Amino acid sequence: MIRIQLLLLLFLLAAFLLYWKLFRNRFLNRLVLMGALLVTAFFVLYPSVTTRIANWMGVGRGTDLILYLGIVILIFVLLMMYSKIKKLEEMVTMLTRDKTLKNSEHDTTA
Repeated sequence: MIRIQLLLLLFLLAAFLLYWKLFRNRFLNRLVLMGALLVTAFFVLYPSVTTRIANWMGVGRGTDLILYLGIVILIFVLLMMYSKIKKLEEMVTMLTRDKTLKNSEHDTTA
């Protein structure tokens, strides 16, 4: 297994664990976003560093490394969005049930 494969698998595992445990907190979401923005800005300002890191990890070009990492980040973001959608669905279901129960109680007392 080359370094990039190990790193990508670790990122996927970390994304899953963070989704499962930690990212129910807005502060952590913002902290990760700021970190990602700073790393992105660094790679934009110093593109040769990306190529050196890619070569060290067993990837031919820095562009390929960015693509691989981008895919992992996309999966992570999709997991976060899925989590939020599920929470919203649960809230809508709960509100609909409460409203239906209140309406049925109001109809029987009238």
